[in-house]
Amino acid sequence: MWNSRRHGSLLRRLIAFLVLGLMAATLLSSCNRATRHRILTIFFDGVPPLEEENQSTQADSLAEAGAETAGRKEAAAAPTWFFHPSRSENVRNCTMCHDFTQAFKLSDDGELVCMKCHDQAEAPNLHAPVEAGECLECHNPHGTKNPRLLVVPREKLCFACHDEEEVRPETVTVVHQPVQSGDCVECHNPHGSEDEFFLRKSGEALCFQCHEAAQIKLPQAASVHSPVDEGECLECHKPHNSMQAKLLAEPDGTLCFQCHDEEEFRPESATVIHGPVEEDSCTDCHNPHSSENSTLLVQADAGLCFQCHDSEDIRPESAQSLHAPVEEGACSDCHQPHHSQHESLLSVSTDNLCFECHDADEFRPEEAASIHSPVEEGSCVDCHSPHNSDNNHLLVEADAGLCYQCHDQSDILPQTAQSRHSPVEDGACTDCHNPHNSANETLLQEPGAALCFQCHDEEDIKPEDAKSIHSPVEEGACLDCHNPHSSGNATLLNEADDALCFQCHDREDIKPEDAEVIHAPVEDGACTDCHNPHASGAAKMLVAAGQELCFQCHDQEEVLANENHEEIEDTACYECHNPHFADNDKLIR
Repeated sequence: MWNSRRHGSLLRRLIAFLVLGLMAATLLSSCNRATRHRILTIFFDGVPPLEEENQSTQADSLAEAGAETAGRKEAAAAPTWFFHPSRSENVRNCTMCHDFTQAFKLSDDGELVCMKCHDQAEAPNLHAPVEAGECLECHNPHGTKNPRLLVVPREKLCFACHDEEEVRPETVTVVHQPVQSGDCVECHNPHGSEDEFFLRKSGEALCFQCHEAAQIKLPQAASVHSPVDEGECLECHKPHNSMQAKLLAEPDGTLCFQCHDEEEFRPESATVIHGPVEEDSCTDCHNPHSSENSTLLVQADAGLCFQCHDSEDIRPESAQSLHAPVEEGACSDCHQPHHSQHESLLSVSTDNLCFECHDADEFRPEEAASIHSPVEEGSCVDCHSPHNSDNNHLLVEADAGLCYQCHDQSDILPQTAQSRHSPVEDGACTDCHNPHNSANETLLQEPGAALCFQCHDEEDIKPEDAKSIHSPVEEGACLDCHNPHSSGNATLLNEADDALCFQCHDREDIKPEDAEVIHAPVEDGACTDCHNPHASGAAKMLVAAGQELCFQCHDQEEVLANENHEEIEDTACYECHNPHFADNDKLIR
């Protein structure tokens, strides 16, 4: 009986529903479009507006815009409505989604309705609303003013769930352009993806959709930064926003030292650190992506250094000599690019740096008798410019001007000098001295007279047929009598007149103070009137033999006419006369 009553109740409800449906259909069919629209909006949410209303809205918007921008030629266009395919043009196919037999309820559960037409998103990583089947979290099922039936404009939709302050905070310096414009889907697939974070592509492939790959990973690159080579852009860049330029994850140097050992590039113990390294400006020298040069350098060789250092100071076109590394642009042959324990970022200490290329045994051999003090101390730059010079051999000054930076010119070439050695006069110190080392004292190029005979004719000074040779000449001791630089006396003599001779010869034997008579040349200190100072064809270095010497001053006819000189034709004058002094008149012995 209970079942009978139950069936009767269901039958009455069905009849009532059919009657109401027929009445509603009759009413709706007999009403105009506006009336039908009003009735539907009473019972259902999301009923799209009529075209007339849309047009009316557009007209109202244009009117308002025209009022607000009076004087403009055109008013801003009102947004266009977008409708679900079930309602297009004059077609109303609500049954695509709704079941009229179930009081306009959806014909299936949630996403299953959508999947009747749309493909099911299948990916390892699904957007939460997609995974939950909540399509209406993002899409309006009937109509909207936003493309793809989004419930709000695309640039605002994501921030309905995601924290806008986290993605594009007002305090940051740089915001990624798609983030700034709200175009999240430029990088993210809104439904799902093979990659985490729903990225449209993996790694660099995503970035290269906008950024030119050939500019970041040069086809002809000699070196590629490992994150770029591995397509790991996010190792260095943040995808949404950053406080650093170019969306860097950290400030320039700090970023680099996340991978590179800071202690290796700027240790606390370093005496000198290269400015860009000190200032965290790694990209002043290195390209962060790729380079046609080794070690990601932005320029090759010296071209890089000359971005900061003045090439005209280091490698001027007018230079007469250039250091080979400078000429070849190999600055790092001498300088460290990051840090050093030595001034000017030198690779090693100055006393050893030059000998990295130049043979130390050639410049300061252990067997040398004398070594120039700058060479001894490793101070090559005292004399040589390390980069360029207007002089030969990179000398910092020309000729004697260099030597006089240390050696006192007034000692070597005083203004009062009566005679000057021609190499000294010409500033040609290296004619006699080796600038680095020598097997001889005072850096002489050759020992003793051998040096002098490089310019002076040995045959004139020390002829092979000489009967007598002055002992200093015989011994090659030219400096016993001559100053090698300059002198207050003629012919560079160390002393004037007989004072020079008496440095070796006993004055008392030649010119005693108590002598009654002194030969005039001896009295005048003119030893060279009778003696050749170097060598002679006569004995005792006399300038002439026998009576010939005396008759250079004394009148031969007068002497021979003297009655005391009968039969002296073959007799030497000194047989009777002392050539230097005597106690008797006329130097009679």
